[in-house]
This record gives sequence, C-alpha cells and structure tokens, in this order.
Amino acid sequence: MNIKSIAPGSNDRMRLLITKSAETFNGLADLVTCPVKKARFKAKARAIQQRAKEL
Repeated sequence: MNIKSIAPGSNDRMRLLITKSAETFNGLADLVTCPVKKARFKAKARAIQQRAKEL
C-alpha cells in the first residue's frame, strides 16, 4: 500500500507509518550484533506495533 494514496490525517495512514517504523526497528535489530542493543530494538519494535494496534 502506498502511503501517498491514503488521505492525510487518517488513522489508516498513521497506522501504516507506525507499522513501517516498527519494521525498520526490526530490521535494525537484525543488523546489530550486540545482544543488549538487539533486545532494545526488538522491544522498541514491539512497543510500536502495540501502538499501531491501538489505533
């Protein structure tokens, strides 16, 4: 789904942006070798995904 095709200010657009940021944090967690930072990125991604579900 293209973000530009969704009306600005709509919940769907916000949910998509939040989901994409969660995917970014998951991707970063896969790239990091330090277990502490990896866990931090994974926790941040889970928190972001939870926020997307609340919308």
